Amino acid sequence: MALLDRLRPQPAWKHADPAVRIASLDTLPESELGVIATLARTDESPRVRRAAIARLTDADALGTIARGDVDTQVRADALARLLALALDGTDIPRAALAARALREERALVQVARSAPDAEIALAALDRLSEARAFSAVAKHSTHDAVRARALERLTDPAELEAVAVTTEFNDTGVAAVDRLGDCAAMDAIAERARNPVVARRARAFIRVREQRAADARAKAEAGARRRALLTEGVDALEHASDPARARAELARLEAEFGALAGDAGSEEDAARFAGRIAVQRSRLDDLEQAEVAAAAERADREAGIASREALIARAGEDAEDLDAHLAGLLSEWSALSTLAGGDDGSWTRRFADTGEQARKRVEARKRAAALHDDVVALVGRIEALVAPEASLDESERVWPVLESEWKAFTAPLELDAELRARVARVSTTFAERRKARQADAVRLRDHRLETWKAMAARAAEVAAQADAPMRDVDQVVRDLKAVLEPHAGGSGGGESTKGAPPEAIAAELRTSLAALSTRLRELRDAEDWRRWANAGIQEALVGQVEALKASKDLPNVARQLRDLRRQWKAVSAGRDESGALWQRFKSAADELQVRCDEQARLVAAEQAVHLQARVALCESAEALAQSTDWVTTAETLKQLQAQWAAAGPAPRDQVAELARRFRTACDTFFTRRKTDLATLKQAWSENAAKKEALCVQAEALAESTDWQAALTGIKQLQADWKAVGPVRRNRAELLWKRFRAACDKFFERYGSRHQIAEQQRVEQREGLVKQIEALAAEVAAGTLPDGLPATVQDLWTQWQNGAGLSGEAGAALRARFDAALHALVGAAGEAFAGTRFDVGAQVARRTALCEEVETAVAGPSKPSEAGSSPAATLAALLRESLAANTIGGRVNEDAKLRVVADKVRRAQQQWRDLGPAFGEAAVALESRFNHAVRRFFDRHPELRHAPSDGPRAGGPPRHGGGGRPDGPRGDRGDRRGPGGGRPDNRGPRPDGRPREARPDRDPRPVSS
Repeated sequence: MALLDRLRPQPAWKHADPAVRIASLDTLPESELGVIATLARTDESPRVRRAAIARLTDADALGTIARGDVDTQVRADALARLLALALDGTDIPRAALAARALREERALVQVARSAPDAEIALAALDRLSEARAFSAVAKHSTHDAVRARALERLTDPAELEAVAVTTEFNDTGVAAVDRLGDCAAMDAIAERARNPVVARRARAFIRVREQRAADARAKAEAGARRRALLTEGVDALEHASDPARARAELARLEAEFGALAGDAGSEEDAARFAGRIAVQRSRLDDLEQAEVAAAAERADREAGIASREALIARAGEDAEDLDAHLAGLLSEWSALSTLAGGDDGSWTRRFADTGEQARKRVEARKRAAALHDDVVALVGRIEALVAPEASLDESERVWPVLESEWKAFTAPLELDAELRARVARVSTTFAERRKARQADAVRLRDHRLETWKAMAARAAEVAAQADAPMRDVDQVVRDLKAVLEPHAGGSGGGESTKGAPPEAIAAELRTSLAALSTRLRELRDAEDWRRWANAGIQEALVGQVEALKASKDLPNVARQLRDLRRQWKAVSAGRDESGALWQRFKSAADELQVRCDEQARLVAAEQAVHLQARVALCESAEALAQSTDWVTTAETLKQLQAQWAAAGPAPRDQVAELARRFRTACDTFFTRRKTDLATLKQAWSENAAKKEALCVQAEALAESTDWQAALTGIKQLQADWKAVGPVRRNRAELLWKRFRAACDKFFERYGSRHQIAEQQRVEQREGLVKQIEALAAEVAAGTLPDGLPATVQDLWTQWQNGAGLSGEAGAALRARFDAALHALVGAAGEAFAGTRFDVGAQVARRTALCEEVETAVAGPSKPSEAGSSPAATLAALLRESLAANTIGGRVNEDAKLRVVADKVRRAQQQWRDLGPAFGEAAVALESRFNHAVRRFFDRHPELRHAPSDGPRAGGPPRHGGGGRPDGPRGDRGDRRGPGGGRPDNRGPRPDGRPREARPDRDPRPVSS
């Protein structure tokens, strides 16, 4: 079987020639991924393993190879392949698996910074441990959540400061500043932060710190003033007379002073305050002792006063044997001790007066008991005066006599309180009667006086009227006679008799009576003559009414007939002829009235027809009052209103009611239409306000450079615009044009976003160039600014880390920057000693790197050629065997070349870290270095792009303007997309080459 197996054809990937196996990898289908993984792990040729890794997508297998393969370059290829898969945004699950297989810190940092999916970036971030790694992710990650979590993991204040200074993201920089809080780093951040938002945030912290310092100073000054006031408050208690209240105030002042202990108060204030407190407390102790003594004296005096008051009260008590009772009290009084504070004898006099009053009361009771029956009889006589059956006039006459008798009889007696109360009630009754009579008399007098005054005013008013009617004059004359004639014989002055007016008013009334009596006689004579004159007028009225019989204009006849009747009534006479004239007038008027009534019936019938027409109009209007067909109904109602105006006459009272109904129906509809129009206008106004707000937002977004967010916002605004209701026609077009113009402006700028970003980068670069040119001019003028090396280092770092430029503009700015930098270093070389720009140190380091690369490129000499000892020769052979991964076998030339390539790449990285080259020697060394590197990679082109453990995958160093290597980035162009946001491409291809950027579709605003 073994022989048959040898004779059986083998697949190409099992061929003995590594080149055949490598070629077979390109023909293996996707179903043979297991074969590819096997070759990547177990093939004996590193070249085959590296070729298999280029097609391998199994993250676990790649991770195993990257950690365990014996070949350094194979491990590097596996790591690079894993990293490319982790950064590939076309297959997120595979990218997640690749990210989990990574172990190297630098690779995890790159995934956390550039992974297209935020979850993958967060998972990579959680596996990091170094502070610098967290700092790099926080500065440059394209995901907000990743930057935020990386910033949370940072605890080193220096790294937080570096994030705040260098990050281009507002949220990350502001969060870093907030994490640092108020510290000394705020000053550096405010001056050096690239992001103006972060700088403003740092300046805000500085302002808060300065404000706190000012507040602390103000607080200290206020504390000093307050301590002085508290000390003055203690001194103000010098004259306090209430020790308890003063002690409470002292305690309050002490507590408040103690609360100020935290301030920067002087010890002298505290000592002075304590001394004032001690003095006041000593004074209060003396006051309290004096008050205790005074209180004891007051207590003794109050006890003596209480004893005397008790004896005086007992002396005023009634007793059966008053003399014995008073004698015992007098003994007790004599035994009392001397009253504390002195006694002026008033207590003794009160005691004696009280005893004397008690004796008088006893004697008065004895007399009252003897006269009790007489007193009771007198009270009965007095009460009889107010009995219901008693005569009022008689009682009024007798009461003063009995009242005097009662007072005289009972004055010296001590009577029962009930008897005195009975008499008092009778006295009150008579007093109330007397007041009632007086009030009635006053009211009657006032009423009569007002009546007489009103009569005098009325008489004067009628007398003053030249055309006063005869009946008014007659009535006033009768009223005046009724008042004056009953009192014609009274004497003058005041109220002559009861019911007579005062003399002044009576004289006025008599004068008015005389004048009006004469006027009344004249009016009566004139009335008689008028009656005789009206007979001719009546005859004329009869002739006029008889003449109306010939008229055919019955409405006019009716009006004239009513007028003639009013005239007849006004001039009717009382003579005998009036009867005949009246009959003639009445006969003619009745005949005319019959004709007018017939005409009125015809007019009423016609008005009834007109009334029915108006009723129909009202009903039609009321039926349309609740309509919502605003235009048609409005026209119909206007036609009904015209018909109403053209309708014929109808009864006035009924027409008024119908007119109210018709007007109400029309007003109801037009009010509803007005309200609906107002509501519609309100909706139009609200919609117009919403669309104006959308216009404002669109105009704001039109100027934005955050392209993706602004694009999303514009599209959302377009959707919101379509959701807003209609507006008034005359404003709709204007608002739409405004909104469309803002959207068009944004999309025009969006289509030119790369040019705008390029212009911003040009402006940023040009600003750096102008700064360094200004420094160069200042140094050339002989002035050496403070901190020049740090300033130049900062400008150079900003230039290297800034977004790169392409084309002639970038080359021109780079040439200007290099020229200014060389002029600076050349003019102030000593100031840069020991820095990156130290020319001597650079030349020495560059010479060493050149020699190192040239030695590595030339290759080591063989041990036998170097004249080494046998032991050295054996050691060299062992090193070669280890490099070729064989002990005792032939040397692996590929492994040796990879070792040399790694040395060259490390030298390239160290060369780039040196910064720009200055002087002819440095330029010559750079040419020498580049020549050696190019010579190596031209000789071994397969190693030019091979990945390695170094910072770059291979190839000669990249150069900036002026023939010198770039810094960390150089002018390689900004690979992040416009505005420093997410890149336009979708990550590198599996072979490591970048994808072509695919511009987003240029959407246009939707129609309104």
